[in-house]
Parts: sequence; structure tokens; C-alpha cells
Amino acid sequence: MTAVASQRLILFPGMACDERLFSAQKVLGIPFESPRLPLPQEDEPLPSYAARVVSALGLGRTPCVLGGVSFGGMLACEMAARCNCKRVILIASCRSSAAVPKRNWLVFHTARLLPDVVIRRLAGPASRLVARMEGISDEHHRLVLEMCQDTPTAQLRRQAAMILAWKDPSRVDCPVHQIHGRRDHMIPLAGVQADQVIADGGHFINLTHPAEVACFIARHSS
Repeated sequence: MTAVASQRLILFPGMACDERLFSAQKVLGIPFESPRLPLPQEDEPLPSYAARVVSALGLGRTPCVLGGVSFGGMLACEMAARCNCKRVILIASCRSSAAVPKRNWLVFHTARLLPDVVIRRLAGPASRLVARMEGISDEHHRLVLEMCQDTPTAQLRRQAAMILAWKDPSRVDCPVHQIHGRRDHMIPLAGVQADQVIADGGHFINLTHPAEVACFIARHSS
């Protein structure tokens, strides 16, 4: 399965993740970039951070397709308003923080407020809880935990702060295509506008349903 790349396709991982989140899509032949994100500045709002990432990636007038998982999709939406983006692809993500249930905001408040050492100690138990909620395998849980442990604590804190403060999303004029899991507990299906729904999918559909997600990306990126 190979998409013909006529423009840059850039995918951003979710909070506490990195490019390894898209390993299955790489294996399935989707040509895309997944660059390491710069560290957000203290109290930097998501729109300002998005403008900085647009500049760092040299996008400007360059045609591109942007997408991402969870936080990565939120970032892609804000970047799309600041560059020559032709389409946005959202994977288990949303177009506004209003789609995140209030019960889950505790996760972001915790990431902002707890001491570094406590956050590190909570990584294991928290990832196991998420694994059970979202129905991922032991192998995928180990990957999620490794990515979380490899993420600088400052990155976690500041990404969490950006999500909490993202009250007024920028207008996105290009088409937005969205794939979502029906069993997603982090960003429930009821709060999003999904074009394709994975009936037994949770928040990590790109890991649990790699072929479906790869097909969706290929269809909407060419």
C-alpha cells in the first residue's frame, strides 16, 4: 500500500508520544514525515506554538497535508490555519478541546502540577490504566510506556497546558478528514465529526487498526 506523494505529508504524534507511534503506517508504505517537535515555551498557547512549528518546518507557502493523533491533530489544525495546507487528517483527535470530557482534564491538570519525580512514578500505572481502557495489547502498552518515559517532563507539562488553554480554535479553511474509534475514552466519538468510525477501536487506532488508518491516510493525502 503506497500513496503517491505530490506534496509534503506531515503527521504529528500525541502527547507523551513520538514518531514510533506511526511505525505501523511506515511499514504499510505511507510516505510521510513525523518530525520531533520543539519544546513548547512556558505558558505558550497552542496557536503561537503552531506558528513556530510552521516556521521550523519551512512550510510557509509550500503545499502540504497535515495530520496527527490526539494532541498532534490539534496541533495540525492550528498549523493548517497558518500555512498552505490542503487537507487535515485527524486520527483519534478533535477540532476543539470541548470534545475532551471534563473527567479527562484531570490528566492534563496532573501533568501540569505534580513534581517531576511523581510524574515519572505514575507513568507505569497510568499507562496500564489507559491500556485497559483503550483495549491495547501488552506489546502496544510497552511501546506507549517507552514513549512516555522518553518524553521530557517539561514537554508533558507544556503540552498539557496548551490543551487546557485551547478554548478558541483557529478557523481551518481546508477540508478536515477524521477517523475515530467508537470506544475512544480519551476523546469520545460523540464529541467529534468523524468521516470513518472503527467500531471496536479505542484511542490508539493507528496501533490496533493500522491497515484501516493507513488506507484512510492514503485516501485523503493524495
